[in-house]
Amino acid sequence: MVARNGNGFTDASGKPVSGQVAWRNALATLSWEGLHVYPNGVVYFGDELRPGTDAADADGGAVFKFVPTIPRNPKAGKITSLDQSPLVTAT
Repeated sequence: MVARNGNGFTDASGKPVSGQVAWRNALATLSWEGLHVYPNGVVYFGDELRPGTDAADADGGAVFKFVPTIPRNPKAGKITSLDQSPLVTAT
């Protein structure tokens, strides 16, 4: 388990973590009410608290799809370095 703090990332014992976590601007910042990542890097994710109408307690909800600029070949094996992620090339 890794947590973000003011100066970076730490593990459960509070020790700094580097090289294992990367910020990817390609994915939205939201409530993340479920997701599925396919081997080629396509990601489906949802947010049930997306704004709906102007009425009180009218959450809209939404489902999103992320498609990487360069899909990963599913036969390429496991990702062993963050720079191999299909999320690197997207915007």
